[in-house]
Amino acid sequence: MRPSQSSRRAAYALVLFDSGSSHSFISSAFVLHARLEVEPLHHVLSVSTPSGECMLSKEKVKACQIEIAGHVIEVTLIVLDMLDFDVILGMDWLAANHASIDCSRKEVTFNPPSMASFKFKGGGSKSLPQRAWWILERSMYPCRQNRW
Repeated sequence: MRPSQSSRRAAYALVLFDSGSSHSFISSAFVLHARLEVEPLHHVLSVSTPSGECMLSKEKVKACQIEIAGHVIEVTLIVLDMLDFDVILGMDWLAANHASIDCSRKEVTFNPPSMASFKFKGGGSKSLPQRAWWILERSMYPCRQNRW
């Protein structure tokens, strides 16, 4: 991730591509670590976590640059006090970049409107924590008072 276009400082992030998440998020700890600038949201966002609790967010990181497979793409991220990942790229961002996730091949194909298509191939790591798999199966959505 790159804090801004003019900065040369970059920070590696643990990123989850989550098609079950409606929004894209960044951990508040990573915001501090990478020295990213935050902006206030227009309203407080209440987010339902996989464990069923609701977390509130008042801030976002706008136009944050993320580098994937040598390609730099901007993303607006909602700041959230999460622990398992530095960044969660949700459906808002995945859809905007025409991403297709191929689970059997462990790769994501991107067809962003403003650049050529490219692929990101995940590593063969078998050491992902059990909790990571649980998060992949559950999702993060804005809380709703009436779900039915």
